[in-house]
Order: sequence, then structure tokens, then C-alpha cells
Amino acid sequence: MKKMWKLASAIVAGAVLFSGSVASAQWGDLKMTFKVEGKAPVMQKLKVDKDPQVCAKMPILDEAFVVGKDGGVQNVIVYLVAEKGKKVKVHESYDADKDAKVELDNKNCQFVPHVVTVRTGQTLVLKNSDPVGHNSKLDFLTNTPQNPIIPANGEFPIKPGDLSKGEKRATPVSCSIHPWMTGWVLVQDHPYMAVSDENGVVEIKNLPVGKHTFQVWQEQVGNVNATGNKKVKFNKGKVEIEIKAGENDLGELNVKPKA
Repeated sequence: MKKMWKLASAIVAGAVLFSGSVASAQWGDLKMTFKVEGKAPVMQKLKVDKDPQVCAKMPILDEAFVVGKDGGVQNVIVYLVAEKGKKVKVHESYDADKDAKVELDNKNCQFVPHVVTVRTGQTLVLKNSDPVGHNSKLDFLTNTPQNPIIPANGEFPIKPGDLSKGEKRATPVSCSIHPWMTGWVLVQDHPYMAVSDENGVVEIKNLPVGKHTFQVWQEQVGNVNATGNKKVKFNKGKVEIEIKAGENDLGELNVKPKA
């Protein structure tokens, strides 16, 4: 009887381990690192001619093409392009923040962060940490455009009902009161999107395995046809990648700034 019980326990344990390995094999991580090709452009100082007592405390630079100290290109957007009419399978690890608040701040007369990603179902909170008023004009194409006035030290939430659809492209955000202010908001109906950090690194976790198309975009360049990895081919910023279980690292990819 004891032998039968041990055998049954072993079978159950093996089944659990097997199902766990199958489950883990259904997901993979994507990583890529964007490096500047050639000489990095010099970030130009922007003209600040409104509310100088607040906005001119420090130089405000053009963030259209930001390169880190090691040559990494910051603020490159990478996002999965879903097949038309098909819903993307989403890993359970994204459940925790599916209705989270995402902040875009008006701080020191700049949008912080410069690029922000929002998933449908989340709330985009437009903050104002400055002691002067701002507006945040968002020219959405699929969702309802927004242009709220945000008082000093105030905020304005764009609720999920007003961000119910994914956008095909990143949406520009601007401030009419302080016209040098620019930023970008990407809205998608799935969480598989990311923005490169100061080292040029992009990571998207727990993608479903299989072939997927990704869009790569950068503010100054537009659609990025990166070079450096002969195994992947870019066309108008789109690239098809087969996601395998575990880590999928494309290595360093080169981005050439506009002359």
C-alpha cells in the first residue's frame, strides 16, 4: 500500500513539474540595445521665453535624440504589433498593474518622462509639479484628444474610458503655454511595449512564444531601420522576431541620427 502511495505521489509530482515546464516554455523575454551610429548629435539648448523665474532655472535641451555616455540611444520605442482581428495573449505577471496609474509630469517646464507608455485599462495622470500653470495637449487619433489646463501643483487624470483603444503610433504631447515642451505617449491594448533607457537597452518580459512583428520608432529618426544584426531585417521600422522560451537578446543595434 505504501509503495502504491509513493508511486502515485511521484506521478503527481512529475505531472506538476511537467506542466510547470510546459507553462514556462510558452513565454520568452526580448532584449535589444540601441547604439548611435557615427557621431552623436549635440543636444541644442531650447529658447525659454515664458515664466523664466521657473523655466529658466536650468538649461532646457532638445531631447529629440538623446545619447548616453556609452553611446546608448535613449527613448527608442519598441512595441508588439498585433495581428489584425487577433487579441494578444498576455502573461499573468502583467495582471498586477493592468489598472495602475501612469504619471506624465510637467516638471521644470519639461515633460517627465519624455516618453511614456500606457496600456488600455490604465489611468494616465497628467501632473504639474511646477508653481506655474501648464496644459498637456494630446492629439490622439483613435482615442478622444485631450487638452486640459493643469494648475500649479495640480493634476488631471485621463481615465480608462477615454483611453480604451490602442494607437497605431506614439502620440505627441505639447504645452501651448510653453511651446518648447514636447513629449510622447504610446497607448496600446497590450503591455508588450518598452522605451530604451539611458544605456539604450530595451527589455520586454514574458512574451508569448512564436513569431511576432515589432515596431521600432524614435522621435528624430521616425521608423528605425536598425543595423548590426544580420539575422533580423527591418522594413519601415518593423521587424519580425521569433520569440523562443527564455531570453532572446538581439545584441547591439545601430541607429543613425538624421544629419
